[in-house]
Parts: sequence; C-alpha cells; structure tokens
Amino acid sequence: MPHYIRLLKTPKIVVSPNSQCFVEALITITTDLGDTFLAEDTELLSILQFTKNNELTTSFDEVFKWKAGNRELKIAFGPCPISDVNQAARLSVRDANAGLVDRLEPSKAPSIVTACSADFGGSYGPQAEKLVERCFKLEIGPELRAWEETGNSIARHIWDAALGCVMELQSAYMRLGGSIPTLQKLFYERKNTPLRVIELGAGCGIVGLAIAQIVPQCSVLLTDLEEVRDIISRNLKYATFARFSTAQFHVLDWDESMPDEIAEHGYDLIVVSDCTYNVDSLPALVQMLTALVQISPGAIVLVALKKRHDSEEVFFDLMKNTGFEIDSRTISPLPSLDSGYKSVDIELYAFCKDSPVDS
Repeated sequence: MPHYIRLLKTPKIVVSPNSQCFVEALITITTDLGDTFLAEDTELLSILQFTKNNELTTSFDEVFKWKAGNRELKIAFGPCPISDVNQAARLSVRDANAGLVDRLEPSKAPSIVTACSADFGGSYGPQAEKLVERCFKLEIGPELRAWEETGNSIARHIWDAALGCVMELQSAYMRLGGSIPTLQKLFYERKNTPLRVIELGAGCGIVGLAIAQIVPQCSVLLTDLEEVRDIISRNLKYATFARFSTAQFHVLDWDESMPDEIAEHGYDLIVVSDCTYNVDSLPALVQMLTALVQISPGAIVLVALKKRHDSEEVFFDLMKNTGFEIDSRTISPLPSLDSGYKSVDIELYAFCKDSPVDS
C-alpha cells in the first residue's frame, strides 16, 4: 500500500550559540491512517529552497536514509547563510529513487507520497505552519495540489481511496479502457448542459477538486463537517479549475436534515470516497444518499473504497435494501513498498436507482 511522508515537526530555523543558522524538521512515513510505519529501507531526497520575490535564489539538497524499524527521522540542513534564512523557504521530502513528480496515472502512482512544507523564514516566521502540501501530476490539465494538516485528525488527510478515485475519474474522462462506462456517458452525453457534482465526506477535498480541474463546465459542491472548512477553503483558494467549472464548500452532517442550500437542486454525480470504514455511520450515509437521489432522479453514486475490514459489507446490504443497484465496477490499483504486497486495490462502484425510494 502507498505510504505518506508526514511532518511530525514542520521545518524551522534554528540559531546555534555561535550564531550559525540551521533548518531542521522531523518526519515519519506511514500508511494513510498513520497506523503503520514504512518497514523497508529507503532513501529520501530532501530539497530546501529559498526564494525572493517568488524567484529561486538558493537551493540545497541532501539524501537521508530511512531504515526499516524507524518511527521518525530528523532532516537537517546547515549551516545556512543569514542572507538565505531571511528569505522565504520551503522544504520538500520525496522518495529519492522515484521521479521528481508524483504522478496519478495507472501503473505510475507513487508508492511514497512526497511532502512539501508551507513557507517559512523571512516574513513568514522561523517555523512553517502545521500543514503539508501534496502535488500530483495528472494525465490532463494542471498539477493537482492539496494541503493537509499535519495533526492527528484523519478527517483532514488524503486517504488511499481518494488517489484511486482521481485516477478513475481521469480514465473515464479520457475514455480509457477499463474505466466505468457509466461515468464516460455522464461526461460526454450531457449535450452541453453543466454537470452538477456533490461529494460527501470530502475531507481536504482532493477528489472534488480534481473533478472541477479535469471536467469543464461543472459545478462541484464539497461537503463535510465544519472541522474541515479551513483546510478545504485553503485548497479552494489555490485550485486551478477547468473552463467554466467551479467548486465550493458547504457543511453537511449526515445525522441531520439536508440544508435547503443543498436540497434546492439536483445532482448528476454523487461521490463518496473512503467513507465506509466506520460502520456506525453507514446507516446515516445511506440515508443521505437516498435523500440526494430523491431530488436527483437518474444520478450516479460513485463510491471509492479500500476494504479495511469485513464489516464494511454492511454498506452494500444497506444500499441494496434501499433500492440501489451496482451499475458497474472497476479496480484502481495503487503500488506498495511493503514486502509481499505488490499493490492495494481501490474498489470503485457506480450505483444507480431508477426511482426514488422513501427513506
């Protein structure tokens, strides 16, 4: 399964007693939920860049070694000239044996996802904010960028199913073999009518943002609890959308009634990525999906998941009992560095329901 470089301590400028300046950070490498550390030896390339007026002035790079059994690794540069640390700086850490960009393409997705810090130094202060940026090269369009928080909240991190979902959406839009036919039809049989998309449990919003970036003339509504507003707002601010496409955020709690702002119009595509892991929330999720389909006759419900435990099968039972049927399905494999695991399968399902069923 993929692993993610995480900033346990964001980079900061440290001044020694003899007035020398160093840049230090503390990282770890874990799975998406942060519950398993990378258990393989690997080399990491760390790059420290200083800029002035958005132009690169100085760059340092160094290879650090992560050892199997590590739980953390210190990254340190220096001594650095005072003239450098008075400028804006960013620190990135990536797999030294991979390419210079993380690609979200079939068979090319990263096994270790790169981390890039927020700006620090100069007017930004001596330590970077507790944020990390993920940047992915897509097959089409500009780079997909998404900020995460560095804390322990899994709600504001990218999960594996989101990466698999983005790859499938690209494949469907490009009409590649193996992608979900229902999605291809949705993208190309609209007769120039805007595509309306809503994502439930959006987290930091990478899937919905990718749709708005890949597909022209679409309106994407990212929904989740209030706690993700700040990180999604940041990602919306820096996003680059396709022509005539937009995205916005609205709070949606599955345990409460649907807000009027969401219920006032229907949707063509309802996206759910990695939201089936919590069995206790599944009845509320399916009830919300049913309510959305009632105002959106003919909508497609796209569900992306990584099977984490057998109890997730309850989701499929609830969907079937509520009148949903699986129209089509596919697998989006992600690479792994773990011994004995070649890849992890992200499962994608397109659900349809011909007629509304009373909730």
